[in-house]
Amino acid sequence: YRGWHYKCELTFATHIKTHLFDVRGWFAEDPHYVFFKFDYMTKHVLHGHASRRTIHSAHLTEPLSAKKVREGQKGPDPYQMYGTEIPRTLPGSLQHWKSFGLDLTALVAQRGLPDFFVTLSAYDCWLQTQSTLAKGWGSSATKEEYEDVARDVDNRQPAGFKPQVSVMAPEKRFQWFMHILTSQDGPLGCVKEYIWKKEYQKRGAVHWHMLLWVKPGMTPKNAIMAEVPRPPKVDEEHLQEVGTCLRKIVLKMQMHGQCKPNRCFKGAFGKHLSYCKYGFPFKVPQLTEELDEDNMHYICVRRQHEDRMVVPYNPEIALLWGASHNVQRVSKHGFEQYLAKYISKAEPSCNIQLPENASLPQRYLRTHVVGAIEAVEILAGFHQSQMTRQVTFLPTELTPAWHMLKHLADLQHLQDDSQDVYTTTRFETYLLRSPQLTSITYPEYYQWWRPAVSSEQRVRLTQSTREVLMILLDFILLRTMEGLCCKFAKSHSSNRPWGGRHVLLLGDPAQLPAVSRMDIFGTTLWRQFSVLLLREVKRAEDPVLASTLAKVRIRTCDKEENSTLLSRVFKEDWDTLDLDTTVVICSTREECNEINEHSIRRLDGCSCEYTATDTDHNRNPLRSADQ
Repeated sequence: YRGWHYKCELTFATHIKTHLFDVRGWFAEDPHYVFFKFDYMTKHVLHGHASRRTIHSAHLTEPLSAKKVREGQKGPDPYQMYGTEIPRTLPGSLQHWKSFGLDLTALVAQRGLPDFFVTLSAYDCWLQTQSTLAKGWGSSATKEEYEDVARDVDNRQPAGFKPQVSVMAPEKRFQWFMHILTSQDGPLGCVKEYIWKKEYQKRGAVHWHMLLWVKPGMTPKNAIMAEVPRPPKVDEEHLQEVGTCLRKIVLKMQMHGQCKPNRCFKGAFGKHLSYCKYGFPFKVPQLTEELDEDNMHYICVRRQHEDRMVVPYNPEIALLWGASHNVQRVSKHGFEQYLAKYISKAEPSCNIQLPENASLPQRYLRTHVVGAIEAVEILAGFHQSQMTRQVTFLPTELTPAWHMLKHLADLQHLQDDSQDVYTTTRFETYLLRSPQLTSITYPEYYQWWRPAVSSEQRVRLTQSTREVLMILLDFILLRTMEGLCCKFAKSHSSNRPWGGRHVLLLGDPAQLPAVSRMDIFGTTLWRQFSVLLLREVKRAEDPVLASTLAKVRIRTCDKEENSTLLSRVFKEDWDTLDLDTTVVICSTREECNEINEHSIRRLDGCSCEYTATDTDHNRNPLRSADQ
């Protein structure tokens, strides 16, 4: 069952996939295999975090040495090897979802309130899922089943006995759906930002909660509907078929159904309600979209009696997703109290009597409830949450009360009396920044800069007999860069970026952005490179001008720099310009050509024309295709 270690060439997620998705089904048919591996993975994460833990340094009566830290790792408690804290990188833990809630708060503070709240539910009766359950991997549904996707499934196969199928089918469908949702003309408009998390219902199915920020003015007219489709009689046969299919899907997937007392009538703090907290059945006719009495939810348009129990939906999403979903407009009132809390709530745990001094890892290992589908999701390496932005926490304490200890493997090499047991904080890293970045603020430093990766951490290129090639690029735009990356990978039959070649970029992220185009700085492709900062200015020998250029580069000019630049603006006649001691900087090509032509006419003697030939390093003329 183990069969994997940290020095293995396969990642842990790939190792799990090779076992669960094996066509022979040896591991997938064992109901205990998933939970054994999940327990194995969880304890390894806790043990790794325990080797690099935080400590409340304000409570220390004397300096902490490396010997004391190493001795503190030992003890009779079997749970002590897992430390005293739960890392936020452990999926499903309370710390994980608290971190997600803080990321959500940061995104809302940056972008404002989202436009839509979308929930998606997985469906066991998808044709691909049922076909795989009945016939195995690689099978597909029949033509008749595809022609009527809204009909009831015959001989329905239960998905709970094969969690690997119940995980892979929704994941593939969700990835394809997100590609369409975030396109330029998606079902809800042009989505600029999004954030989503997964939730696992009591029956085990995956449930997605999603917040969307849409470009203003790009939302379709019928983005949200709460009426049963009533297709009109038209001559176009295909439109009539789409309308009929959509009506079947809504009647099957988007109806609230009969209210459940333990869910619909259960209010806050266990209070029993006399009405459905979701508002069903709604009053009809409702001719306009408006907020409810509490200014919490938008009430959608519902005209007829059959619309009273319809859950708000998007017509295009209903056809694409083919399962239950909910689309709501986000109201300003009560967003922090209701929506943020709902989307970042933690998974449930069971009540077990534990010792009073039980550590957080011990409580987590003994009380956390996990189902087979959730275990497979996490083991296979699928994201439990995702957002379009990266959030970095920046501590603001000058003397922090908590410090992160170095990894236990690093402490082994220190002297017993060494007090260098703490890692460098982000604020300390900022204080040790380059002198060229003295004018950069604390948030700007981590927003625009990151340290270069050491040579030991870089991905090693595979050894081969082919010739090593260095690709040198200077100020290349993003689209051109992405095209060259794919071209080199395809031409050398490699799945590595640039075909496994070395790439050297020359440029400056602080320069003016490309006009009407997107440059590479700050993109995902840019994060694959290690940054080497050149600290000495070579553009000018004058120290005053060099200092001015350094400040202009990071946009921190003051009155002194402005006066220096204005003093060098040429205001005299072009005929009196000393070409031997002056460099003229022009803003347009037309102005540059005009000055050059005027300067050439001032020169004495006859004009001569020289023809240049491009050659390689051996002085051989280049081919026309290489020029």
